[in-house]
Amino acid sequence: MNPADLDFWAMVRMAKETLPEKKPNADVEANQLIISLDRAARLVSNDIEEAVHRPKGHSWAIFRFLFALWMYGAIPSNQLATVTGMRRSQVSNLTGQLEKEGLVTRRKSSNDGRAVVIELSTEGADYISAAFDDHHVLEGQWSDGLTDIERNVLIALLDKLMQSPKGQAARTKIMDR
Repeated sequence: MNPADLDFWAMVRMAKETLPEKKPNADVEANQLIISLDRAARLVSNDIEEAVHRPKGHSWAIFRFLFALWMYGAIPSNQLATVTGMRRSQVSNLTGQLEKEGLVTRRKSSNDGRAVVIELSTEGADYISAAFDDHHVLEGQWSDGLTDIERNVLIALLDKLMQSPKGQAARTKIMDR
């Protein structure tokens, strides 16, 4: 294969051409869908992380964490893990880091003495608001290639994919972590 033909999407094309020979009963379209979805998601998140979050000393995971707090307000750590798709241990580690940076605070829940409630500090709210502005510029640039109708169709299709039995099972598994 010519090295000039290898790019980020080469695996998608190669799998479409080669998989039927290697595994005649394989569902090539399902394979292409999942590889394409994975590659597109990684490319978008890596681009935004490198352009916006890394220069601020943070990651996409930290953005997701702070964004969820910005949207929900004060929230128990186990629920924060669920809405961000993170493990509870990751939420705990990020809470400690972001608390040291002055971006979040934590306190015992008034309803459950074992639960910890996390919320943005004033500095955290200012930070996520400013980070979102930069993040959102790139979201717009990435989605500019689609019409409004195409955006809505893609959102609906992704939602439908997540409502499939496998999507439901995976979402339930995340909540159990």
